Amino acid sequence: MEDRETVSVLESVLDQMCEDETPDLGDLEDSERETVQAILDLVDQCVGKDEDEIRSSLLSAIHLIVSAMDGMPDEGLSVLGSCCSPPVLQALQILVQHVATGSGETLSLRDAGLAVLTEEDVFGRTESLLGHSEVTLKREEDTLRTEMKSQPGYLPLVMSITVKGLFSIS
Repeated sequence: MEDRETVSVLESVLDQMCEDETPDLGDLEDSERETVQAILDLVDQCVGKDEDEIRSSLLSAIHLIVSAMDGMPDEGLSVLGSCCSPPVLQALQILVQHVATGSGETLSLRDAGLAVLTEEDVFGRTESLLGHSEVTLKREEDTLRTEMKSQPGYLPLVMSITVKGLFSIS
């Protein structure tokens, strides 16, 4: 879901469903309908037919994640699609937690959860994703440091919700 239009459509459909409305999927383009249907099928696989309360909670959780994704800049959303493997999401989750604490301390690339960032392409994508969320990622030998740029606005929070949500369902 690297495409802004698809994310926005999915967010709209989930919004309707969370309001107990039945969205009309017939109005969607084929690719959008396939994406929406894949998400709904996944929800149905996770819960039984008689578990409406659990289904509603799961739809609300997915709606929150997709709404956060919809709030990301286009460039960040595009990079996010290449950062969705479980090891990369784990590293991102550690990094956004580090940003949230604002400790300014360094993180070690020897940490098992961050080891994936020793790969240049993974580090580059991660650095880009954080950068589009107004967070700077710096690497010095075996350590990492994160810093929020001045006046970051809501983007670090949106990225944090997205990353933590995706990590929790990965």
